[in-house]
Amino acid sequence: MDTVGTFLMAEALASFNILTAVHKHYSVDDWRAFIQRVPASVLNAVMVSTGTSEADFTKLNAIMALSEKLQFICIDVANGYS
Repeated sequence: MDTVGTFLMAEALASFNILTAVHKHYSVDDWRAFIQRVPASVLNAVMVSTGTSEADFTKLNAIMALSEKLQFICIDVANGYS
């Protein structure tokens, strides 16, 4: 279940006001393109997933800086699925 929360899934579920934790494997450039493409209503229903390393934290900060509409963070902890 490592990459269930995709951008397409987030778009589909946002129309039902369902929050989606988008997987952590998208790059900052992928996020930039997604943010530019979708309406704010989708971004209000998205959580940015991150790991726990310093590199993950740096990437998270870069993603969160792309839009003030990104308000939710999901931290991915070791659970045996990855």
